[in-house]
Amino acid sequence: MTEAGYDDAVRVPYALVAVRQGATVAMISTSDRGKEAAAVPDVVVGTQLKKLGAQLTSE
Repeated sequence: MTEAGYDDAVRVPYALVAVRQGATVAMISTSDRGKEAAAVPDVVVGTQLKKLGAQLTSE
C-alpha cells in the first residue's frame, strides 16, 4: 500500500506538445488509459496552430 492509501498505482500515458511564438505559448495535451503510448494527433496540432497563427496575425 502506498502512503496515499492506494493499493495499486494507475499509470496513464500522457503526451504534451508545447509551441512558442513570441510571448505566446500553446500547450496541447492528451492522455490514454490504454496500454498504448499516448500521442497528440497531427491533425489536432495542425488545426490548433492554424487557429493560433490566425489570431496572432490579426492582432
